[in-house]
Amino acid sequence: MQTQTKSIVVGLLSLFLLGCDGRINSAGGDDGGGGGGGSDTDAGTPINQDLVGAGDRDLLADWPSINLPFSDNTKMLNFVQLRNEVQRATTMTWVDQGVDQWTANQSILGGADFVESWQYDISPNQQKMLTIRRMAFRVCGDLVASEQGQATRTVFGVVDPAVAIDAGAASTQEQVRALFKRFFFEEIEDQALTDSLSLLSDLQGLDGQEEAWRGLCTAYLSSMRFLSY
Repeated sequence: MQTQTKSIVVGLLSLFLLGCDGRINSAGGDDGGGGGGGSDTDAGTPINQDLVGAGDRDLLADWPSINLPFSDNTKMLNFVQLRNEVQRATTMTWVDQGVDQWTANQSILGGADFVESWQYDISPNQQKMLTIRRMAFRVCGDLVASEQGQATRTVFGVVDPAVAIDAGAASTQEQVRALFKRFFFEEIEDQALTDSLSLLSDLQGLDGQEEAWRGLCTAYLSSMRFLSY
């Protein structure tokens, strides 16, 4: 069910993917190249194994182009800022099977190694966004797993993510408000609160409450609202 959850989370990211003057277009949007979405990589030749899907399909093939109006004014957090902000918001780092994934993905995320690259790339691109979504899903999963059932919790201080979600309960709304403010340093708007509660309900119906909170966390963490300044 996690594949289904990830699909729904990505599909609903449009609720949160607003930042500065840009937004991520849906497939078929004008990418300035005269065609529908596309990729800078040749189909069948993925950049790395992390981008290989079912049947060895390149996940970047037919990925919708990112069209950001006034993109010179839409700057993403640089690699160090992103890593630090993710840890601040979630208390977690990005590890997979004991391997630090920040180091493994430093180049993809625009980091400078000061050997071959000397400045950070803070522009958005398809590969970076896909990697960030993968990072967010893993980090948020680790966060929920670390706090569920615990008497003392840092991020989910109001509601235990292991407890069934009642979207109409005051405690659930309080937890969503707290999560939003922790991630974005501002109070949640009424529409965003409604959307967040709806997302929680939908995901809980598919995969349970833990995956629902993981999905909301992923949506927030991989949004342009979190990633840009």
